[in-house]
Formats: sequence, structure tokens, C-alpha cells
Amino acid sequence: MSRRRRRKHHSNGTPIAPSVPQLLIRAAGTDADMRAIFDLVSLNAIDEMAEAPFDPETFVRTLQRTMDEGVALMAIIDGHLVGWLGVVSRQYSYSKASFLIDTMFWVLPQHRDGDVWWALLQEARGIADAAGMKFKLVINNPSRKRGVVKARAEILGYSPVGTVLTFSARGH
Repeated sequence: MSRRRRRKHHSNGTPIAPSVPQLLIRAAGTDADMRAIFDLVSLNAIDEMAEAPFDPETFVRTLQRTMDEGVALMAIIDGHLVGWLGVVSRQYSYSKASFLIDTMFWVLPQHRDGDVWWALLQEARGIADAAGMKFKLVINNPSRKRGVVKARAEILGYSPVGTVLTFSARGH
């Protein structure tokens, strides 16, 4: 026997739309945006991902440089910042060509399996596509479990903390 979910209807017979949180991806551009990203990271992300002691002044300079030289993408749901992705351009060490790379990418844990993570990456990918550049995402979280990779790295005296993913610009 299959179970069908009954739709709720208004008294006039029209279906009631489910309450879906509104996700907005936009570029940070104000001091308030910068403060919101600072608060998101300093209050939530540091314990999970930092490999070194958090220095607020260094992070503010990094965030300001990201906003000045690239873009700080904000993921906002119902007016609340739930994630961010900083993207800047860097020159290859062996070429005059450049690529895009993240300065930080962090999403609140309760939003990682949903649309937020994907939407931020898609926006960054769109920027890379428009510029005809590769986008490199450095996933660096020492709290993340790595299994076999960790065991092999420890034999060599290393501690794996990251993965680099490179997305080639579509159509280039």
C-alpha cells in the first residue's frame, strides 16, 4: 500500500504553498556584510577548521583584501548569513596566466547537505566561466575524517588536511 501525502488546501480549494526558506547568494559590499562574515567565522568556524590560532586582525585584512581584489559571496537564508565563499585571482608561479582560488569557504553544518554549499560553488563557477579561468577550491578542514589517506600520510610523517579541486572554465 502506498502512502500519499495529502496536500493542505485553502478554504477556496487552492493548495497552500509549503514554507520554503529563501536562499540568496550575493556579493558582500558593505561594512555590515564584512561584520556578518567575521561573526559567522569567528563564532562558528574556527574550532572546526583552524590549524593555527585565530587572529581577528589578520582575518579582517584577509576579508577586506578578498572584497577589494575579488568577491566575498554570501549565502543568506531568510535574512541570516549561513555561509560564505571568498574568491580571488592569483597568478600561476610559472605563467603570466591566472586562476581563481578561494580564500575561505565555510557553511554552517546544518546547511551543508542542502542547497547552500552547491549554490555558492555554482556562483563561483559562473564567475570563473565568465572570466575564462580555472577555479581552485581548497578544502582544508583538519577535523574531517580521511581514512586511508590519513594512514598513508602518517607513515610519511604528514598530516593530510586538505584537497584541491580544480574546475576548468566551461567552453574554454
